[in-house]
Amino acid sequence: MTKAAHNKIEVDMEMLRYLYEHVGLTAREAAATLEVGIGTIYNRLRVLGITKSNSESHMGQKPWNYKGRYKDSQGYILVHVPLDDKFACMGSQLNSSSGVYIREHRLFVARFMDRPLDRKEIVHHKDGDKANNTLNNLELMTQSEHMKHHLAALKAVGVEV
Repeated sequence: MTKAAHNKIEVDMEMLRYLYEHVGLTAREAAATLEVGIGTIYNRLRVLGITKSNSESHMGQKPWNYKGRYKDSQGYILVHVPLDDKFACMGSQLNSSSGVYIREHRLFVARFMDRPLDRKEIVHHKDGDKANNTLNNLELMTQSEHMKHHLAALKAVGVEV
């Protein structure tokens, strides 16, 4: 993590820039994702030379026609990634010639590890909430480890497997 010289709270500045400019999170959503206060996010955005958009300043909302992310039928959040992004190879849903959609939790872990994830690598949501994509809620596993985890959870509640 990169640390701002004038403050003790650590914020990954590259991740913040990516979340705000490319994923399209509001400052409030970025604060929740990075687990810091909204004031810290506004300070770091200022350090990065990024100013708040009018709609965010006034309402805390993205424009009504924003199409950079959506929730699929299984409850996962997908985000748009341009084709020239090094993580575009992880996408499966092509969005014309402008890019691909990638499940947000997989993209967050890949960016944190600074490498694309293999299709066989599973990103597990520890709390079971597919929309909770904070890094401390995500765990990288093999398919085998993931299956064992869920089988053990079923056995713990008395389900025979």
